[in-house]
Amino acid sequence: MTLRVVLAGGGTGGHVYPLLAVAEAAAGEAAFQFVGGDGLEREVVPPSGIPFHRVPSGGVVGKGPLVAARNLARIASGVLRARRLLRTLRPNAVVSTAGYAGYPTARAAADLGVPVVLVEPNRVPGAASRLLAARARRVCVAFAATAAAFGERAVWTGAPVRRAALPGEAARARACYGLAPDRTTVLVLGGSQGSEVLNRVVQEAVTLLSHRHDLQILHATGRARAGLGREIPSGEVRYRTVDYVDPIGDAYAASHLVVARAGAVTCAELLAAGLPSVLVPLRLASGHQLHNARALEEAGAAVVLQEKTLSATRLAQLLEELLEDRPRLERMARAARALGRPEGARAVWEQVVLTAREVGGG
Repeated sequence: MTLRVVLAGGGTGGHVYPLLAVAEAAAGEAAFQFVGGDGLEREVVPPSGIPFHRVPSGGVVGKGPLVAARNLARIASGVLRARRLLRTLRPNAVVSTAGYAGYPTARAAADLGVPVVLVEPNRVPGAASRLLAARARRVCVAFAATAAAFGERAVWTGAPVRRAALPGEAARARACYGLAPDRTTVLVLGGSQGSEVLNRVVQEAVTLLSHRHDLQILHATGRARAGLGREIPSGEVRYRTVDYVDPIGDAYAASHLVVARAGAVTCAELLAAGLPSVLVPLRLASGHQLHNARALEEAGAAVVLQEKTLSATRLAQLLEELLEDRPRLERMARAARALGRPEGARAVWEQVVLTAREVGGG
């Protein structure tokens, strides 16, 4: 019997892409539906071929009293709508990354007795994950240390990573972006929309590194190219800017070091690729990015630079230190590989199958 599975989440890539990775890993073993809100999911889910359904939701944590009250009402409405939808779809299981967009459907599933499998891609669980955990059959965690927050329900699977984000063809990336095979490559990732702070600091750092004839920087600025001024003279450094990198796996294969934010998806991809990194956590997002970054730093896979101390001079100095210390870079790469779970998407899917069989008796 083909399983019927509902994926529930949204808002940001960290709550959408892991779910799509699970569906990809299932390789035709189930029929999927996606339930989310008004975030990134509305843009990226339909092209995947998975039917998309919207239910009302809204953030509460960190919002003012009026916004929080309005969004609590939206969430309550979303739970009711999700119950009606689930009665129609009759799923064998609901897989959710929680968050405000995933909560209504996961809560409705628990109310109806539909087994829920949570996927927690961050090191420190969010409020919605903590609320839902007691009613979930399993909680798949990205970091082994996170399992303690969920007790017996927790399974360390690693975060689900899409195949396109696993290391691909280095030669293809070099040909696409005009990179030389004999230079050290630093990849800069600021997210799909770009980070104004990171973009500006990186561009200023390039001028400080202009004497490095052995260095090339591939800078994914985001579609908005936020914070970038005019093109800059880069001297001996080969500096390439692109709106975004696709497929990202090819760029990972061609890179020796990555400078990036510390979202859950980015951290999972860096670990799966076994790449050393310099992480600049976003100040917002309830501190999730800082916790994610610290997990990689504590394992020896990354160096963390916080925004409040970030400067072009500090970044340029750190890059030179790392590039001149190849044994350290290799140690960081080994640490990333040790922490990474490239098979995380398949591991999560196996937990979903086990859960559905336990409940269905199959």
